Amino acid sequence: MNMVAIGLSTALLLLGAAVTTIWAPRAFPYTLLGLALGALLGLAGLWLTRWERDVDDLLHFTPNRWLVLVILLAVGARITYSFWRAWQSWHSGVGGGSSFVDTGAAQSLAAGALVLGYYLTYWFGVRRRLHHHRRVRLGARF
Repeated sequence: MNMVAIGLSTALLLLGAAVTTIWAPRAFPYTLLGLALGALLGLAGLWLTRWERDVDDLLHFTPNRWLVLVILLAVGARITYSFWRAWQSWHSGVGGGSSFVDTGAAQSLAAGALVLGYYLTYWFGVRRRLHHHRRVRLGARF
């Protein structure tokens, strides 16, 4: 269910970024870049995840909290910067484009794509590992 929801969110983000490109020309390429970087971080997250088996041979995992914190702080910083940039643009009355473009909508979409790329890759890897473990475990019983 988690993979379906994240996949749907990613598809909707890409659709939204494609439409947003009308007003913010770099929205779609930035979103693709964010997804790619998020996927790389997802692979790093899988590599840094601690995998453990208990006495019943069940597989448990603990994600790397520092990597998740860095991603959270990056998105929080991007949102804060967007608000600050919009405030400055509004007060100065300068900015050749719309306030939508002035707030950095393309970069904000990239930050959202970073998170979705991370979680899409991470949960796909977790699901794959758990299915592999289950197959090996069931095969050992017979």
